[in-house]
Amino acid sequence: MDRDAGLSEDERRRYELAIEELEQANRRLARDWLGRSDAAAAAVLGRLSKRVEEAEARAAAADLNAAQHEQRAQSVLTRVDELTRECLAIGDERGAAQQEAVELRRILARRPVRVAIRLTAVANALLGRGRDGGTGAP
Repeated sequence: MDRDAGLSEDERRRYELAIEELEQANRRLARDWLGRSDAAAAAVLGRLSKRVEEAEARAAAADLNAAQHEQRAQSVLTRVDELTRECLAIGDERGAAQQEAVELRRILARRPVRVAIRLTAVANALLGRGRDGGTGAP
């Protein structure tokens, strides 16, 4: 069915002008609408881009912090290993000192007086004293 059927020439021309005006208005509104939409989209994209950049900067800082923490943790673990070795060495020295003390107790238990005299003489000699212990007695 033809819309133009039954229209006079003048009505047809007004009808075509109205259609043309309507199409121009649609194009203008579309441009305005799209212009606003484009501006809104650009604003949203700008905010999102800024957020992405900020997130990437935070991630880079977090990576740097993680690397620094990893390095610090490694140095702490190294120090713990060193201290553990020192403690084991001290434990070994203590064990050796305890064994020596046990040996000295056994020796003293066998000949207490003679050993005590000898130990006193050795100690005095090491300290630079005479046999009398530094009293000056003959």
